Amino acid sequence: MLRLESFELQVIQSLLKDIKKCVVKFETTNSDLARVQALENCLKLTTALEHPKDVILKLFLSPTKAMAVKIAHDIGLFSILTKSETDISCEVLSTQSGAHPLLVGSLPLPLYFLIFLLLVSSPNIPCRSDIIL
Repeated sequence: MLRLESFELQVIQSLLKDIKKCVVKFETTNSDLARVQALENCLKLTTALEHPKDVILKLFLSPTKAMAVKIAHDIGLFSILTKSETDISCEVLSTQSGAHPLLVGSLPLPLYFLIFLLLVSSPNIPCRSDIIL
């Protein structure tokens, strides 16, 4: 079972307060901005509460994300990234993988949640959920 640290619980409590404020503002003003802010905070709350297994399940239920992972694997992006000790630009990834720069540049969007999963599930990588959120 996943055990949350006190810092993570504080982030969750803060998000709940923010959601409640936005919902109250939306109820009283019918402001679309308040609705969108509440929605964004709900998504952050979902991310903060998700167990890595939940993220994996969503990955395999989403064909776009699963395809992005397969393509990134097939062209060797994960190998290139794990061997690097510094940040790598899309141009360098494209050159090292032999893939077209537009393909390499479009893959990260569906893969960001995978990076989050790796950070959260790896005990060797320090992770602060407030930075990721």
